[in-house]
Formats: sequence, C-alpha cells, structure tokens
Amino acid sequence: MSEPWRAEREVDHALARSLIESQFPTLAPVRLRSLDAGWDNTAYVVNDIYVFRFPRRQIAVSCMEAEIAVLPGLPPLPLPISTPLFVGRGTESFPWPFAGYRWIDGIDASVADLDDRRRIAAAEPLGRFLAALHAVDAEQATELGAGPDTLGRLDLDARTQRMRERIDQMTTLGSPAVADSARRALAAARAAARSPERTDLALVHGDFYCRNLLVDTDGRVNGVVDWGDVHLGHPAVDLSIAYTFLPPEAYPVFVSAYGGIDDATAALARWRAVHYAVILTLYGRDIGDDGLVREGVRTLERLGSG
Repeated sequence: MSEPWRAEREVDHALARSLIESQFPTLAPVRLRSLDAGWDNTAYVVNDIYVFRFPRRQIAVSCMEAEIAVLPGLPPLPLPISTPLFVGRGTESFPWPFAGYRWIDGIDASVADLDDRRRIAAAEPLGRFLAALHAVDAEQATELGAGPDTLGRLDLDARTQRMRERIDQMTTLGSPAVADSARRALAAARAAARSPERTDLALVHGDFYCRNLLVDTDGRVNGVVDWGDVHLGHPAVDLSIAYTFLPPEAYPVFVSAYGGIDDATAALARWRAVHYAVILTLYGRDIGDDGLVREGVRTLERLGSG
C-alpha cells in the first residue's frame, strides 16, 4: 500500500534560502534551521522569527493556496494562528507557491506528551477556540476562498474500509495488541456513526490534532498551526480532538465551552478520532516519530476499551 505522506518534491536548505532571498530580499541574509516535514510541507525557521513552509506533494498546493486566501481575512480567534505574512510564487526551480508566517513560540503537543491534568486544562480553551472558528460566517468564508470538503473526510463506508486495511497492516508490522484495540474502537465508532445530514456547514480547520496544536513550557495551548485543510465542512471533523487529545474527564468541560454537541455529531467525531489514531500510529511508526505513535496508540486503547 502506497503511503500518502511520501514527498514528491524536497526543498533543501540551499533551495529554501534561494527562494526566500530572491523573493523577499528584506530577509537576506537568511538564516535557516529545519523545523519538520509533515505530510504536505517541509518547514524551516527563518531568522529565528518566521516559519516558511514549502509543499512536498502536488495535492498540498491547493491546501497552501486555501490558507493563503482564507486566513488573513478571519476575525480574531481565541488562540494565535499561523496567518501567512509572506506569499511566495512558483519558479523554475520550485513551481509551487509557498508561504512565511510569524513564529509562534511553543512545541507541538505530540512532543510535549502532556499528562491528563494538563490535557483537562486544555479542554476549555480548545472548546472556545472551535466555537469561535465554527461561528465564522459561512458566506464570508466562501468569499475568502474556503471551498467544500473534496476529500470525503466523513465518507464513512469508504474510509472505514481503508481503516480496516490499515489495521491489518498493524498486525503485519508486529503490533497485534494495538490492532485488536483499533478493531474494537472502529467497530464501536462505526456502529454509532451515521452519514452526516447537516447542511449548515461551518468553517473548519480540517486537520485539528495534536501535531497542529502548540503548547508552552507549562503545557498550555498557545497556538494552532497548519491550516492547509481549512474548508467549509462538518464540525465533527474538528471536534474529534475531544477523543484524540482529551481524556474522558475533560469531555464535559470541552462540550460546555463549545456550546453543546448533539449526539449525532459526537458519534461522527468519535469515528473521525479512530481514523486519526490509526493513521497517526502507522505514520509515526513509518517516520520514526515516537510522539505520534504514542498519541495514536493512546487513543486506540482508550476508544477500544469501551
């Protein structure tokens, strides 16, 4: 099975420096240090105060274009977000757009490995943040450039089948206990979830999980990054954070801060959480990221226990 996180183009230090200095000469001489390479982008810290991201795959180009278009027009949100400040154009050496953002201090939550106390403390700010984001006027978001969900993120039948295949991979890779937890979690989540019927779509982050949350040295959430999946979609896509990142004790606080979540939406969010956890476990193992594996396995064990 081909892995969707394989890069189609790599931007090394020399190319990144050349692209930035040629298009944004006020930043020269550019000092770079590698930040990370996710599914869609390679990232560098520039001059200690900016982050520049370069698409790694063709499919990520439209994602980059979406966040460039939408984020600058959003109203203030309760947490800092990575709004593009520099927009780079494609060139002969790199044909895709790229962007630069103000550095938000913090580390991603998968690296921080927060204990339950700190995760419970995160429930209220995360709930308030999503309430504000999902309240953005849909017509305004459309005018900014937010499109529909073109990836079928809540296509229950198709994605459930792919998840079963991914879970079988876990067994092949020598993780039968994790695979058993994943099968139980998926069976329960799929039995409860129904295909979404909502027509009142919301502006959603689209990839709201631990790696795109920044926390400070005290474990407090202080930023939301990587907005390439921003679109008009079902709130359950983002609300899955309640099951992937928060312990069960935090759920009532999260729901209250959000303003209430109906049972159908909660069931979809739980199903989406299982999807995230399966992918994170395999992705983390493939790239050697112990934090992602830990987060994925934690979610599968919790949701697979009943």
